[in-house]
Amino acid sequence: MAKIQTVLGSISPKDLGITLMHEHLQYDALSFARNPDCRLDEADVIDDALDLKRAGGSALVEMTCIGLGTLRDIKSLKRISEKTGLHVIASTGFYKEHELDTTSAPFKNFPVKAFPPIVYEKTIDELADIITKEILEGREGTIIKAGIIKGGTSLNQVTNAEEKTLRAEARAYLETGASISTHTSLGTMGLKQLDIYEDEGVDLTRVIIGHCDLKPDLTYHEAIAKRGAYIGYDTVGKEKYQPDGKRVELVVNMVKRGYTNQILLSTDRDRKSQLKKYGGIGYSYLLESFVPRLKKARIDENDIHTILVENPREILQF
Repeated sequence: MAKIQTVLGSISPKDLGITLMHEHLQYDALSFARNPDCRLDEADVIDDALDLKRAGGSALVEMTCIGLGTLRDIKSLKRISEKTGLHVIASTGFYKEHELDTTSAPFKNFPVKAFPPIVYEKTIDELADIITKEILEGREGTIIKAGIIKGGTSLNQVTNAEEKTLRAEARAYLETGASISTHTSLGTMGLKQLDIYEDEGVDLTRVIIGHCDLKPDLTYHEAIAKRGAYIGYDTVGKEKYQPDGKRVELVVNMVKRGYTNQILLSTDRDRKSQLKKYGGIGYSYLLESFVPRLKKARIDENDIHTILVENPREILQF
């Protein structure tokens, strides 16, 4: 029987509802360590996530994986789920090797490794075992299980260490059946990620290439979709990287090209300043502001339902 694995236990796919596919409920990335105002606090997150619930949201995928900052607390995710009524799907897997682009200001010559030492010390199979355990047994010494695998790569490159983690994630997928969602730096290296996963035997229809909206190239997106993978337009509202008008255009054009069943949406909230309480747009922005823009652009209700409900239901079940 198909299931979706949340922090409160397994649910039937039909019970999932409207889902944001790439979010953070906890985050204190090393690149923001000198600014404590960036850190997401549980109480603030609960308040903001309740707005998502009131707007019609039912679930979100929490993408704080191994190496993404120092804060990773599965018990907190459980409390947030209990207090908001949202289904929360936790992640496992590894982030990218370098958290910062150390080739440019203000962080030039200030390298920050996002990978913990185990990535360099352990074999691919040993890393795969860590991921598999978090899915089958539980995270951080609990019985609260992850429900999705995350991978990541750097800007315009896949480092040797990143290839190692991608292969470990692929092997964990083969062991568990949990789908894989990726971080791409500004949308780059998605096809290379697919090459590595495919080489390990992954069914690419179980892969989401994330942050594609940060590289607004429809030819590139279609090349990913033609290989069976999902397209993550999952930084909605981050207008300093890409205007949302461009994201609307991407969705409209991919729908016209016949890829409605492979589009996923989210906002990737990852710091305090992005919550409504602190002047940001919050988790509910996708439903309150972006979806109305899709409707205005003549994306019909059936397509929106497919993107927000049916596609998450399909990719998250295993």
